[in-house]
Amino acid sequence: KTNSWLSYICNLYHKQNQYVFIANDHANLSHSWNKPAVYKKYVDLDSIAGVQPNGIPIVQLYPAKKFFTPPLEYDVDYLKIALSWDKILDDYKEFFQLGGSEKYFEQLIPVLREATNLNDIKSTIANSFGRGDTERRISGKITALIEQLWKSKIIDMANDDAVSILHVMDKYKIKKKFTTILGLLYCGVIPTMITSALSKQLMDIYLNNALTDIFETQSSSGWFRDNKKVIYIAIDELQVLEKRFAETRETLEMVALEGRNVRIGLLYCAQNIASIPSDLADNTRYGICLNQSGEKDINKLQALFNLSKST
Repeated sequence: KTNSWLSYICNLYHKQNQYVFIANDHANLSHSWNKPAVYKKYVDLDSIAGVQPNGIPIVQLYPAKKFFTPPLEYDVDYLKIALSWDKILDDYKEFFQLGGSEKYFEQLIPVLREATNLNDIKSTIANSFGRGDTERRISGKITALIEQLWKSKIIDMANDDAVSILHVMDKYKIKKKFTTILGLLYCGVIPTMITSALSKQLMDIYLNNALTDIFETQSSSGWFRDNKKVIYIAIDELQVLEKRFAETRETLEMVALEGRNVRIGLLYCAQNIASIPSDLADNTRYGICLNQSGEKDINKLQALFNLSKST
Protein backbone atom coordinates (compact mmCIF):
# COMPACT_ATOMS: atom_id res chain seq x y z
CA LYS A 1 0.00 0.00 0.00
CA THR A 2 2.73 2.44 0.96
CA ASN A 3 4.75 1.82 -2.21
CA SER A 4 1.68 2.23 -4.44
CA TRP A 5 0.70 5.38 -2.53
CA LEU A 6 4.18 6.88 -2.88
CA SER A 7 4.42 5.92 -6.56
CA TYR A 8 1.12 7.62 -7.35
CA ILE A 9 2.12 10.82 -5.50
CA CYS A 10 5.54 10.84 -7.20
CA ASN A 11 3.88 10.60 -10.61
CA LEU A 12 1.54 13.46 -9.78
CA TYR A 13 4.44 15.61 -8.64
CA HIS A 14 7.23 14.75 -11.10
CA LYS A 15 5.34 13.86 -14.28
CA GLN A 16 2.17 15.90 -14.04
CA ASN A 17 3.66 18.85 -12.11
CA GLN A 18 0.72 18.91 -9.71
CA TYR A 19 0.58 20.33 -6.20
CA VAL A 20 0.11 17.81 -3.37
CA PHE A 21 -0.72 18.15 0.33
CA ILE A 22 -0.32 14.96 2.39
CA ALA A 23 -1.87 13.96 5.70
CA ASN A 24 0.24 11.04 6.89
CA ASP A 25 0.03 9.16 10.16
CA HIS A 26 3.77 8.53 10.67
CA ALA A 27 6.65 10.98 10.42
CA ASN A 28 9.28 8.33 9.62
CA LEU A 29 7.39 7.26 6.53
CA SER A 30 7.17 10.76 5.09
CA HIS A 31 10.79 11.46 5.91
CA SER A 32 11.99 8.33 4.07
CA TRP A 33 10.22 9.57 0.91
CA ASN A 34 12.63 12.52 0.81
CA LYS A 35 15.64 10.27 0.45
CA PRO A 36 17.11 8.84 -2.78
CA ALA A 37 16.63 5.13 -3.48
CA VAL A 38 19.84 3.18 -2.82
CA TYR A 39 18.61 -0.45 -2.80
CA LYS A 40 20.43 -1.83 -5.86
CA LYS A 41 17.92 -4.53 -6.83
CA TYR A 42 15.13 -1.98 -6.78
CA VAL A 43 17.12 0.56 -8.81
CA ASP A 44 18.16 -2.11 -11.34
CA LEU A 45 14.58 -3.34 -11.71
CA ASP A 46 13.38 0.21 -12.40
CA SER A 47 16.12 0.76 -14.96
CA ILE A 48 14.73 -2.09 -17.11
CA ALA A 49 11.62 0.03 -17.63
CA GLY A 50 13.73 3.15 -18.20
CA VAL A 51 12.66 4.61 -14.85
CA GLN A 52 14.93 6.32 -12.35
CA PRO A 53 13.78 6.53 -8.71
CA ASN A 54 13.29 10.09 -7.56
CA GLY A 55 12.41 11.36 -4.10
CA ILE A 56 9.85 14.05 -3.39
CA PRO A 57 10.63 17.29 -1.50
CA ILE A 58 8.59 17.07 1.68
CA VAL A 59 8.37 19.65 4.47
CA GLN A 60 6.79 18.17 7.57
CA LEU A 61 4.40 20.43 9.46
CA TYR A 62 4.33 20.14 13.23
CA PRO A 63 1.42 21.96 14.88
CA ALA A 64 2.44 24.27 17.71
CA LYS A 65 1.63 23.32 21.27
CA LYS A 66 2.81 24.31 24.72
CA PHE A 67 5.34 21.51 25.06
CA PHE A 68 6.86 21.08 21.61
CA THR A 69 9.41 18.36 20.91
CA PRO A 70 11.38 18.79 17.66
CA PRO A 71 11.20 15.76 15.32
CA LEU A 72 13.59 12.94 16.17
CA GLU A 73 14.68 12.30 12.60
CA TYR A 74 17.98 13.80 11.51
CA ASP A 75 18.07 16.26 8.61
CA VAL A 76 14.30 16.46 8.43
CA ASP A 77 12.87 19.61 6.89
CA TYR A 78 10.06 20.82 9.09
CA LEU A 79 8.11 23.88 10.08
CA LYS A 80 6.37 24.54 13.35
CA ILE A 81 3.00 25.99 12.41
CA ALA A 82 0.34 27.89 14.34
CA LEU A 83 -3.20 29.04 13.75
CA SER A 84 -3.60 32.70 12.89
CA TRP A 85 -5.38 34.96 15.36
CA ASP A 86 -7.66 36.15 12.54
CA LYS A 87 -8.60 32.57 11.67
CA ILE A 88 -9.45 31.84 15.30
CA LEU A 89 -11.67 34.91 15.47
CA ASP A 90 -13.36 33.90 12.20
CA ASP A 91 -14.13 30.42 13.59
CA TYR A 92 -14.36 31.30 17.28
CA LYS A 93 -17.15 28.77 17.95
CA GLU A 94 -14.63 25.98 17.38
CA PHE A 95 -12.40 27.30 20.14
CA PHE A 96 -14.62 28.96 22.73
CA GLN A 97 -17.68 27.68 24.60
CA LEU A 98 -19.23 31.09 25.18
CA GLY A 99 -22.82 30.25 25.97
CA GLY A 100 -24.81 33.42 26.68
CA SER A 101 -21.67 35.54 26.27
CA GLU A 102 -21.47 34.89 22.53
CA LYS A 103 -23.29 38.08 21.49
CA TYR A 104 -20.83 40.15 23.56
CA PHE A 105 -17.86 38.36 22.03
CA GLU A 106 -19.09 39.05 18.50
CA GLN A 107 -19.13 42.77 19.25
CA LEU A 108 -15.50 42.57 20.38
CA ILE A 109 -14.15 40.82 17.27
CA PRO A 110 -13.30 43.99 15.24
CA VAL A 111 -11.19 45.46 18.07
CA LEU A 112 -9.68 42.10 19.03
CA ARG A 113 -8.31 41.80 15.48
CA GLU A 114 -6.15 44.86 16.15
CA ALA A 115 -4.52 43.32 19.24
CA THR A 116 -0.88 42.20 18.98
CA ASN A 117 -0.35 40.50 22.35
CA LEU A 118 -2.21 39.15 25.38
CA ASN A 119 -2.03 42.43 27.30
CA ASP A 120 -3.68 44.22 24.37
CA ILE A 121 -6.45 41.64 24.40
CA LYS A 122 -7.02 41.93 28.15
CA SER A 123 -7.14 45.71 28.12
CA THR A 124 -9.43 45.71 25.05
CA ILE A 125 -11.91 43.43 26.80
CA ALA A 126 -11.71 45.32 30.10
CA ASN A 127 -12.32 48.67 28.41
CA SER A 128 -15.31 47.31 26.49
CA PHE A 129 -17.37 46.50 29.58
CA GLY A 130 -18.78 48.50 32.45
CA ARG A 131 -18.16 47.86 36.14
CA GLY A 132 -21.42 46.09 37.00
CA ASP A 133 -21.30 42.55 38.39
CA THR A 134 -22.82 40.96 35.26
CA GLU A 135 -20.51 42.80 32.89
CA ARG A 136 -17.45 41.97 34.98
CA ARG A 137 -18.45 38.31 35.00
CA ILE A 138 -18.85 38.25 31.21
CA SER A 139 -15.58 40.13 30.74
CA GLY A 140 -13.77 37.70 33.05
CA LYS A 141 -15.18 34.66 31.26
CA ILE A 142 -14.12 35.88 27.80
CA THR A 143 -10.68 36.88 29.07
CA ALA A 144 -10.14 33.51 30.75
CA LEU A 145 -11.08 31.57 27.59
CA ILE A 146 -8.68 33.58 25.40
CA GLU A 147 -5.91 33.39 28.01
CA GLN A 148 -6.27 29.61 28.17
CA LEU A 149 -5.97 29.37 24.38
CA TRP A 150 -3.03 31.79 24.37
CA LYS A 151 -1.11 29.73 26.92
CA SER A 152 -1.52 26.62 24.76
CA LYS A 153 0.85 28.36 22.26
CA ILE A 154 -1.22 27.43 19.19
CA ILE A 155 -1.84 31.10 18.25
CA ASP A 156 0.79 32.64 16.00
CA MET A 157 1.06 35.79 18.16
CA ALA A 158 1.69 33.66 21.24
CA ASN A 159 4.49 31.64 19.66
CA ASP A 160 7.48 33.38 18.09
CA ASP A 161 8.89 30.31 16.31
CA ALA A 162 5.61 29.02 14.83
CA VAL A 163 4.32 30.44 11.55
CA SER A 164 0.85 30.87 10.11
CA ILE A 165 1.72 33.12 7.16
CA LEU A 166 4.55 32.91 4.59
CA HIS A 167 5.79 35.84 2.51
CA VAL A 168 7.26 34.53 -0.74
CA MET A 169 9.28 36.49 -3.31
CA ASP A 170 8.56 35.41 -6.87
CA LYS A 171 10.98 35.53 -9.81
CA TYR A 172 9.85 39.07 -10.63
CA LYS A 173 10.76 40.22 -7.08
CA ILE A 174 7.09 40.59 -6.22
CA LYS A 175 6.20 39.59 -2.68
CA LYS A 176 3.22 37.26 -2.29
CA LYS A 177 1.44 36.43 0.96
CA PHE A 178 0.16 32.91 1.60
CA THR A 179 -0.96 30.80 4.51
CA THR A 180 1.78 28.30 5.42
CA ILE A 181 0.53 25.33 3.40
CA LEU A 182 -0.32 27.35 0.29
CA GLY A 183 3.05 29.13 0.51
CA LEU A 184 4.90 25.81 0.58
CA LEU A 185 2.87 24.52 -2.36
CA TYR A 186 3.65 27.69 -4.31
CA CYS A 187 7.37 27.10 -3.65
CA GLY A 188 7.15 23.62 -5.18
CA VAL A 189 7.47 21.46 -2.09
CA ILE A 190 4.98 19.04 -0.54
CA PRO A 191 3.66 19.99 2.91
CA THR A 192 2.90 16.94 5.03
CA MET A 193 0.94 17.04 8.25
CA ILE A 194 1.53 14.18 10.68
CA THR A 195 -1.91 13.25 12.00
CA SER A 196 -0.59 11.36 15.03
CA ALA A 197 1.31 14.38 16.38
CA LEU A 198 -1.41 15.81 18.63
CA SER A 199 -4.49 15.00 20.65
CA LYS A 200 -7.42 14.18 18.39
CA GLN A 201 -9.35 17.37 19.21
CA LEU A 202 -6.46 19.71 18.42
CA MET A 203 -5.30 17.69 15.41
CA ASP A 204 -8.84 17.81 14.08
CA ILE A 205 -8.76 21.62 14.25
CA TYR A 206 -5.37 21.88 12.50
CA LEU A 207 -6.13 19.39 9.74
CA ASN A 208 -9.60 20.76 9.12
CA ASN A 209 -8.10 24.26 8.96
CA ALA A 210 -5.62 23.05 6.32
CA LEU A 211 -8.32 21.44 4.17
CA THR A 212 -10.71 24.38 4.35
CA ASP A 213 -7.85 26.76 3.55
CA ILE A 214 -7.07 24.79 0.37
CA PHE A 215 -10.74 24.65 -0.59
CA GLU A 216 -11.28 28.39 -0.02
CA THR A 217 -8.12 29.22 -1.96
CA GLN A 218 -9.27 27.19 -4.94
CA SER A 219 -12.74 28.75 -4.74
CA SER A 220 -11.73 32.42 -4.59
CA SER A 221 -9.67 34.76 -6.70
CA GLY A 222 -5.92 34.50 -6.21
CA TRP A 223 -2.74 33.07 -7.71
CA PHE A 224 -3.80 29.41 -7.57
CA ARG A 225 -7.26 29.89 -9.04
CA ASP A 226 -6.20 32.56 -11.53
CA ASN A 227 -3.53 30.21 -12.90
CA LYS A 228 -5.91 27.22 -12.89
CA LYS A 229 -3.66 25.18 -10.61
CA VAL A 230 -4.78 21.76 -9.40
CA ILE A 231 -4.12 20.71 -5.80
CA TYR A 232 -4.30 17.10 -4.65
CA ILE A 233 -5.15 16.28 -1.04
CA ALA A 234 -3.71 12.89 -0.08
CA ILE A 235 -5.15 11.35 3.09
CA ASP A 236 -3.51 8.23 4.48
CA GLU A 237 -5.26 5.90 6.94
CA LEU A 238 -8.75 7.19 6.22
CA GLN A 239 -10.21 4.91 8.87
CA VAL A 240 -8.36 6.91 11.55
CA LEU A 241 -9.91 10.18 10.37
CA GLU A 242 -13.29 8.53 10.17
CA LYS A 243 -13.15 7.57 13.85
CA ARG A 244 -11.27 10.48 15.40
CA PHE A 245 -11.72 13.72 13.48
CA ALA A 246 -15.31 14.97 13.25
CA GLU A 247 -14.62 18.42 11.74
CA THR A 248 -12.16 17.04 9.18
CA ARG A 249 -14.61 14.29 8.26
CA GLU A 250 -17.27 16.84 7.28
CA THR A 251 -14.78 18.85 5.22
CA LEU A 252 -13.62 15.72 3.39
CA GLU A 253 -17.23 15.09 2.39
CA MET A 254 -17.37 18.60 0.93
CA VAL A 255 -14.06 18.10 -0.91
CA ALA A 256 -15.24 14.78 -2.34
CA LEU A 257 -18.56 16.27 -3.43
CA GLU A 258 -17.42 19.64 -4.78
CA GLY A 259 -13.65 19.36 -5.22
CA ARG A 260 -13.65 18.66 -8.96
CA ASN A 261 -15.41 21.97 -9.61
CA VAL A 262 -12.57 23.92 -7.99
CA ARG A 263 -9.65 21.75 -9.21
CA ILE A 264 -9.08 19.73 -6.06
CA GLY A 265 -8.26 16.02 -6.31
CA LEU A 266 -8.79 13.75 -3.31
CA LEU A 267 -6.67 10.63 -2.79
CA TYR A 268 -7.19 8.37 0.19
CA CYS A 269 -5.93 5.06 1.56
CA ALA A 270 -7.79 2.76 3.91
CA GLN A 271 -6.82 -0.48 5.61
CA ASN A 272 -10.16 -2.07 4.82
CA ILE A 273 -13.12 -1.42 2.57
CA ALA A 274 -15.62 -1.20 5.41
CA SER A 275 -13.98 2.04 6.59
CA ILE A 276 -14.75 3.87 3.32
CA PRO A 277 -17.94 5.93 3.85
CA SER A 278 -20.49 5.54 1.07
CA ASP A 279 -20.58 9.29 0.36
CA LEU A 280 -16.84 9.23 -0.37
CA ALA A 281 -17.14 6.09 -2.45
CA ASP A 282 -19.99 7.63 -4.46
CA ASN A 283 -17.63 10.41 -5.51
CA THR A 284 -14.59 8.21 -6.12
CA ARG A 285 -13.66 7.54 -9.72
CA TYR A 286 -10.83 5.00 -9.36
CA GLY A 287 -10.06 2.36 -6.74
CA ILE A 288 -6.79 0.44 -6.47
CA CYS A 289 -7.29 -2.72 -4.41
CA LEU A 290 -4.23 -4.71 -3.41
CA ASN A 291 -5.97 -7.68 -1.79
CA GLN A 292 -9.27 -8.69 -0.25
CA SER A 293 -9.67 -10.93 2.77
CA GLY A 294 -12.90 -12.63 1.83
CA GLU A 295 -16.41 -12.61 0.37
CA LYS A 296 -17.62 -9.92 2.81
CA ASP A 297 -15.05 -7.43 1.55
CA ILE A 298 -15.76 -8.33 -2.08
CA ASN A 299 -19.47 -7.71 -1.59
CA LYS A 300 -18.74 -4.40 0.14
CA LEU A 301 -16.50 -3.37 -2.76
CA GLN A 302 -19.21 -4.29 -5.26
CA ALA A 303 -21.82 -2.26 -3.38
CA LEU A 304 -19.59 0.79 -2.82
CA PHE A 305 -18.52 1.16 -6.42
CA ASN A 306 -21.65 -0.28 -8.07
CA LEU A 307 -19.72 -3.07 -9.80
CA SER A 308 -21.19 -5.98 -11.68
CA LYS A 309 -20.63 -9.44 -10.20
CA SER A 310 -18.39 -10.41 -13.11
CA THR A 311 -16.19 -7.34 -12.50
